[in-house]
Amino acid sequence: TPSSCGAAIINARMTDRRIPVWMASLVLFFLALPARAQNLLILPFENTGKDARLDWIGDGLAELNVERLAGAGPLVFPREERLSALEKMGLPPTGHFSHATMLKIGEEVDADYVVFGTFTSDGKTLTATARVLQVDPPGLSAPLVESGPLEDLLMIQGRLAWRVLTSVDSAVIVSQRTFLETPVVPRLDAFEQYIRGRMASEESQRVQ
Repeated sequence: TPSSCGAAIINARMTDRRIPVWMASLVLFFLALPARAQNLLILPFENTGKDARLDWIGDGLAELNVERLAGAGPLVFPREERLSALEKMGLPPTGHFSHATMLKIGEEVDADYVVFGTFTSDGKTLTATARVLQVDPPGLSAPLVESGPLEDLLMIQGRLAWRVLTSVDSAVIVSQRTFLETPVVPRLDAFEQYIRGRMASEESQRVQ
C-alpha cells in the first residue's frame, strides 16, 4: 500500500542517516540540563538630587537589590567582591561610571549583567530608576522606574528588583506578590544607620 511504501522509504533514509546512539544520548543530556543562572553585578545608585545627605540611599538600594535578587535565583556578586574588583581596576568604590567602564567592570568579574541606576529624593518622596546592562553582547534595558514616599523605600526597591529580575529572566515563575513578601525589616532610620556604617571609612565611625 502507499502508506507502507512511504514508511519503508522513511525507514531506509533514517537507516542511512542514523545518528549514533552515543551522540543522541549526549544531545539529550545537554537538553536536559537546567539553564545556567545569570550572574548579576549591582552598583550603587547615583544621587541625582540636591541633598548629598541622602547619598546613603544609593548604597542602600544596591544592598537591598543584592539580598532580594540573590534569593530569587540569579547569582549576585556580594558587595565585597564588587569593591575588590573596583580596587583592582583603580576605580572608586562609588561614583558615576560610563557604560564602557561598567562593561569592563562586568568583564572583570565575569558578570552577565550590570545593574545600575539613579535616584532622586526631596526627603519625603523617592524616585528610583534602574537600568540593566548586558555585558555580552552589549545591550541596555529601558529605564525601570518606581516611586513613592521615602518611608516606603523597602517596598519601592522591592518592586524595582522584581522588574530587574524579569528583565534578565523572562521565565520567572515566582509572582510579584510572593517576591515582595519579605521577612520583618528594620525601620527606615535603623536601615539608614546600618548603611552609613558600611560606608564609613574609619572604624570608629562604623562602630558608632
